[in-house]
Amino acid sequence: NPHVIKPYLHNNVIPDYLSSTLVFKQERVVDLGPFKYKVDDGIGIRKTTLLCFETLLDTLPDSFDSAALLSALTSPVMNKEGKEQVLLIHDKDEIKFSAFQVLSKICVTS
Repeated sequence: NPHVIKPYLHNNVIPDYLSSTLVFKQERVVDLGPFKYKVDDGIGIRKTTLLCFETLLDTLPDSFDSAALLSALTSPVMNKEGKEQVLLIHDKDEIKFSAFQVLSKICVTS
């Protein structure tokens, strides 16, 4: 029943998701002999967060602040080199796909 969490969305759930999980990047370097390979362990968390937002847009579109999510999806974030980049748009392909799905649902519900 999605209406059980409806009173908690604006104060607890959505701000925590927007502030912590969408920008969560945990990279490590794996040494494969003469090659080094970057692994991002935060992909699963970012993808799950986007899927949660997509589900919320499907089940409770009237009680969702789509402007806050839109700004979180497209706001620039500082990377390690000190340059601004839009994190979810310049992410791995599976994250880009999920972010574009959420953006398209925001356009449909708004």
